[in-house]
Amino acid sequence: MATLQTIRNRAGLLIAIVIGISLAAFILGDLLQSGSSILQRNQMEVGEINGESIQYPEFQKQVEELGEIYKQNTQQSQLDENGWSQVREQTWQTMVQEIVMSDVYDDLGIEVSSDELFDMLQGANLHPIIQQLFRNPNTGQVDRGAVVNFLKNLDTNVAPEQRAYWLYLEKQIVNERMQSKYAGMVGKGLYVSVP
Repeated sequence: MATLQTIRNRAGLLIAIVIGISLAAFILGDLLQSGSSILQRNQMEVGEINGESIQYPEFQKQVEELGEIYKQNTQQSQLDENGWSQVREQTWQTMVQEIVMSDVYDDLGIEVSSDELFDMLQGANLHPIIQQLFRNPNTGQVDRGAVVNFLKNLDTNVAPEQRAYWLYLEKQIVNERMQSKYAGMVGKGLYVSVP
């Protein structure tokens, strides 16, 4: 009887000890299972896409580059927090798309050759973005001379912001073309026979 009375008197302490041991075991088990400790955890990792670690400096660099392009497109000198949030989200989505689809494109042999890119940037089959950017407002026609002149001066006489914007556009045009090729392959693979 005296033993039961002692247990009742110290029940709060006993419960606290049991809960403390349980929490410690839970935390230690998680740390041991993940193969890292609190001190070793990589604080510079933003996330992981398809098994590839995305480091903060790489992500932040792309966010800043896209932020500059957004500011240039919207003709703003600064972006508010909502604008930066959209830029970060767009950057992450772009990284996911590029990393996931690059393996698919490689497996299927989908690529954009330098001749094909040349054709879309200054050849006979100009990409719609290029047509829009270099359209002569007086004639409504694409000024191919302006395209060629711009590209000749890209490394020397073009502002860094314009150069970054051009490289971004070029990358987007390549990605769009590869997506188009992939969609075409998928479409051709979906053959429905009618009895």
